[in-house]
Amino acid sequence: MTTPNAPAFVDLDDLAPWVDSLRVVRAQLADLKAKEEQIVEHLKRSIGDAAEGRIGGRTVITYRRSRPGTRLDVDRLKAERPDIWEQYLVPKQPARPFVLDQAAA
Repeated sequence: MTTPNAPAFVDLDDLAPWVDSLRVVRAQLADLKAKEEQIVEHLKRSIGDAAEGRIGGRTVITYRRSRPGTRLDVDRLKAERPDIWEQYLVPKQPARPFVLDQAAA
């Protein structure tokens, strides 16, 4: 939440190198995430239906199915029983996302 009477913006001219560094790091993280996904998919294909993978007799990867679960169908509850749905609403604080414009300055 912004502070009352806070300025709408602040000049970050002196911090431009920091912003550029953040862009570079985020690009590197995206590349690493893509590489990670490729590696995981390769390992999953290699493991197949097995529950674990081992190296030298030691388990290094487990790949088990989770138990079936249930979840509350909130949309249906809201549509069919709005009176009950409304009784269980809990207020939450507004978010303040930190969004970096990816366009180079």
